[in-house]
Amino acid sequence: STPAGQTVCLHLHKILPYLYIKYSRSPEANELDDNIFLGKIAHSIDVALHLSQKPTQSVEKVATLKSRFIHSCALVRGLPF
Repeated sequence: STPAGQTVCLHLHKILPYLYIKYSRSPEANELDDNIFLGKIAHSIDVALHLSQKPTQSVEKVATLKSRFIHSCALVRGLPF
């Protein structure tokens, strides 16, 4: 809040947070393995976010719902600094 006590509630559209998760790829892994990993991680995060909003629902029920929170998952490469 400002020194005068004014506050604001701001709702931004089309702003998506990014999460970076370290993925140690096996030398034997292929593109299919990568896609399976991406699907599993996206689903797990989506279920966790859904349960944080509606903690009374069972994990089994939430696991069958369509994704609501995850927009996209992609592998990226980064250089340590």
